[in-house]
Amino acid sequence: MEELFLKRFAEALEKEVGVKMEDDFREYEEWDSLSLLVILSMVDDEYGVNIDANHFAGMKTVKDIFEFIIKKSA
Repeated sequence: MEELFLKRFAEALEKEVGVKMEDDFREYEEWDSLSLLVILSMVDDEYGVNIDANHFAGMKTVKDIFEFIIKKSA
């Protein structure tokens, strides 16, 4: 599931270089306010998990998002 998530995350951002769990996604060159909406939409569509703004504000790494999905999916 982790590899598929990383692939979907990279595709959502149209990021050509691989995405790693430890990456600070806000530091990506591709990251902007539209990216936020794209990632939130991808998470909702692919995993059925809604991340509200308060939770997302506290997330820093790709792994933070992934772990939130796992927690909410359980």
